[in-house]
Amino acid sequence: MGVGLVTANISTDTDQNHEEVRVLIQLAEIESFDTKEDLKQQTKESQKPVVDYIEPLDGVAIERQFWISNSILATVDTDRIQPDELLSHPQIVAVEVDKKVEVPDPYPSYGTESIPDDPTTYGLEQTNVPNTWETFDTQGEGVTVGVIDTGINPNHISLELNNGDSTNNYKGAWHTYYYPNGSFTFVDAREGINAPEPFDSDGHGTHVSGTIAGDNQTGTSIGVRTRCETHSFYSYV
Repeated sequence: MGVGLVTANISTDTDQNHEEVRVLIQLAEIESFDTKEDLKQQTKESQKPVVDYIEPLDGVAIERQFWISNSILATVDTDRIQPDELLSHPQIVAVEVDKKVEVPDPYPSYGTESIPDDPTTYGLEQTNVPNTWETFDTQGEGVTVGVIDTGINPNHISLELNNGDSTNNYKGAWHTYYYPNGSFTFVDAREGINAPEPFDSDGHGTHVSGTIAGDNQTGTSIGVRTRCETHSFYSYV
């Protein structure tokens, strides 16, 4: 987990000639927790010794504490202390100076009423997929693909697990080692009725599966192979 800080706040006190920079002080990630409140409590306990260490320091002021990423935002007077000196505390794993990030101009987007009515996506056209379908007279029949990723959204309009048969919890088309309950607890039933229902913990697995095997339910083909059999696996590393 992480927190992105996209604004810089570097100021100079001309009267005292002090340069101040904002830094993100990173502590070790809380790897196992049961609930949001449990994570908050563990983070609070983890940060307390670091806060007790920082507060008496001359030239360091805490601005915010983040419970999701277990990190602390602070202002450092670099004429009194250098940011990397904070690494002397054993629980601080990294200190990063806040930097300004230039936001690029956004790409033009389409409203729902002006989406181009194309038979295939731009990506398929760029990779010459429609021509390959026509030349070889195939769209993936008989091909089996296993996607080892963050899982899959079984309700996605352009994806179908096990021909849409959910009565056996998509057995044979869905396999998992972990369930996203906060602590990634090992589960004995990896597929079938007693296994966790299909899920995508991030969205990436669904995206990849769509690129491989998404059909044209929306009127536009999104997958390279639209008639292959797709199996989704959830893998947490």
